[in-house]
Amino acid sequence: MLKPFIKRIRIYPIKSLDPIAIQKSDIGIRSLKHDRSFAMLAEDGRFVNGKRTGLVNTLKAEYDIENSTVKFSQRNEDQKFTFELRESNDELNDFLSNYFNIKLFLLHRTKGELMDIPSASREAVFS
Repeated sequence: MLKPFIKRIRIYPIKSLDPIAIQKSDIGIRSLKHDRSFAMLAEDGRFVNGKRTGLVNTLKAEYDIENSTVKFSQRNEDQKFTFELRESNDELNDFLSNYFNIKLFLLHRTKGELMDIPSASREAVFS
């Protein structure tokens, strides 16, 4: 009988954007550490994701978790924009708002509240 094994681990630091592959991770409350710890939230209180706009598929995100930075570029283009990955970063919020043409801000939660768990997500947004 084959024993189950984990072939790869991927986390999504910003909900709905690119993942990163990791070798190991600490376990959080509802998820792995750094998985969906950020989400893009529009002024109307809804998440910006692939269900809302296909533009999430055109934005490439590269992360440096250790230094808390994210680098954005359009797929197949060389120009990159680097930002400190943190809540209340006006430059980052403006970049994302302009890219998606939706006024939004980056929401940060560290207890797994931004997973696709409806009751937990509602609490994360409105707390």
